[in-house]
Amino acid sequence: MPPNVDWAYPLLMRLILLTTFLLLALTPAARAGDTCTCQYFGQHLKLGTTICMKSWKGQRIVTCGMTLNNTAWKISDTPCNQVAAKSPARDNASVAVATLEKLLNK
Repeated sequence: MPPNVDWAYPLLMRLILLTTFLLLALTPAARAGDTCTCQYFGQHLKLGTTICMKSWKGQRIVTCGMTLNNTAWKISDTPCNQVAAKSPARDNASVAVATLEKLLNK
């Protein structure tokens, strides 16, 4: 008479399921790479980029991030004028925003 191994099947299935999820999570396609960008007036900005953008709340600091596996701008409650004095470095995005603000204010 064979030994009772009813306990082994659920354990084996859990192990296979866990291994499958780990392998899928570690594949490069599952992670956001350099190809994921947020668009702002024709510019492609990397994830984590913070800029000043006009929103329904007024001029706000926004950050490029991921939402439901899509890139999206996350709008903060911080107005742009509070942060302008704290950011000494001006990159291309900051210059583009300054240029855009000049165009919008004409």
